[in-house]
Amino acid sequence: MVLKSRGQILLLAVIIFGMLLIDAVAVVRVIKPSVVFLYDYLDDVQLLHIARVVLANYLKTEGSINPADEIQRILDVARNYTWIPEVEVEFSKGKGFYQISFKNKYSSPSLKIIWSVISVSKPFIWREKGGVYRNVTLTFFHEYRGVWGVVRLSPQIRDPQGVAGIWRTGEYTWIVAVPSIPYILEDEYGIRFQVNP
Repeated sequence: MVLKSRGQILLLAVIIFGMLLIDAVAVVRVIKPSVVFLYDYLDDVQLLHIARVVLANYLKTEGSINPADEIQRILDVARNYTWIPEVEVEFSKGKGFYQISFKNKYSSPSLKIIWSVISVSKPFIWREKGGVYRNVTLTFFHEYRGVWGVVRLSPQIRDPQGVAGIWRTGEYTWIVAVPSIPYILEDEYGIRFQVNP
């Protein structure tokens, strides 16, 4: 097949244009590998979730583990699989609270679980349950602090022994009928706390 001169010029122009285009892309496309470590809100939330799980295990084993050391151990294992910044962990507890705080060069999230007994009634006989009970009014919430601000959750409260009567009266307030004081209750995440005025 014989190409006419116009067709030959067009074919030559397409070939030259293609070669110039490939050269231009090769010059512009310089591969510069770089590693970027991102640290955002999700990292803080994951740290707080680990803290909540470790705290629940600490309370169920009645203090046989140190929560700060256990969190560090979990983070050391996780560093084998992903990038996690170096974190300093602190655990504290007192009358009416547990707190786990993290410190790193990016942020300082913390988990604080707070409860307080507002009032305790005189003993009364609860015929349905068959015993002497006391009504206790208490506040209970989880407080999460991070770069996003402060978030408060009001998880459900339950009785591990199934004996107490529990009623929510407000966002963070509860009335609990307990057979004895002090008495152990648990929230929906497995975190136990003692009702003790």
